[in-house]
Amino acid sequence: MIFYRILDLPPLPEEFLHHSQLKEDTSGYNLVQKLDWGYDHYLNGQLCTPSASRAFDIKHPDYESWCQKNLPFTGYKKIYVWSGLIDNPAIGLVHHDTTGKIVLNYIYDTGGDNVQTSWYIEKDRPLLRNRKPPGTQSDTGHVKYDDLTVLEQTVFEKNTWVLMRVDVLHDIRYITGNRSMFQIRTFDQSVWNRCF
Repeated sequence: MIFYRILDLPPLPEEFLHHSQLKEDTSGYNLVQKLDWGYDHYLNGQLCTPSASRAFDIKHPDYESWCQKNLPFTGYKKIYVWSGLIDNPAIGLVHHDTTGKIVLNYIYDTGGDNVQTSWYIEKDRPLLRNRKPPGTQSDTGHVKYDDLTVLEQTVFEKNTWVLMRVDVLHDIRYITGNRSMFQIRTFDQSVWNRCF
């Protein structure tokens, strides 16, 4: 199975990426201090440091018109910022998403020189996961790294449009700074088929 594709789309305008502007034109901004779902997580015997996350809803009218003109689909849009530490790299811990099966990301800050996205299958579980309640790690509860098999790993470059499957378990490793991206999410499977 293919888990991502780099798309050749126009770069997101710089003015859309200015954080003070985003805060000014945003409602429903929220901060999640620690994405661990109430569990300790171990990878290769080491306790993981979970990343923190901020999410910004986008309400500025220029976003909508630009997206409708330039992007292959529209849907639930946010700016996401994951934060890690230089001296203690963080992980966006393994999970599958609540608000979409497919996402289109524009990565405008990678969060480090070697930030790695990985996809997994869990022992005795299906590859494609079902919708889950908000605030949970997966549709079956706690997922342990010891029960996972890596299917694919990659490092995405800055200022890249990436179409990704997020109904498959995935994580983001080696975050040493702020990893920031514009993101559109959808449950529409036809989007994936149209872009391949």
